[in-house]
Amino acid sequence: MSKIIFLILILSTILFFALKNKTPVKTIKIELGHKTFDLEIAQTISQKARGLSQRNNLCPNCGMIFVYQKEGTYPFWMKNTRIPLDIIWIDSVGKVVDIKTGQPQDLSLLTNSTPAQYIIETNPDVTGLFVNDIVKLPNEFN
Repeated sequence: MSKIIFLILILSTILFFALKNKTPVKTIKIELGHKTFDLEIAQTISQKARGLSQRNNLCPNCGMIFVYQKEGTYPFWMKNTRIPLDIIWIDSVGKVVDIKTGQPQDLSLLTNSTPAQYIIETNPDVTGLFVNDIVKLPNEFN
């Protein structure tokens, strides 16, 4: 009987620590172009590092937004990313400053040429956005 209790205690401890470090992914609706997108918010360092890698597909109006504390240069790569993605860099006032398309598994760095504070990843060519367009960012990001 004590072996069973010991085994349950060990499994419970492992499960506790495995779940403790998992931050739930929060989503937000943002209008990009003339469509509303459901964007996952990459909040933690591990969520930002993983991004949309390891996914086999992405719904047409889905994506991810990376929020940084200040404007800067934020390079991205497509390591372990199985699908092509548009990477859209946006400055602190919501102006699109750069857009590049990353190809699956490409290890070259895709870097913004103008400082940005927000980066959005979506399927290629679905937003209708161009450089200098304005994206209305939610108040919680300001």
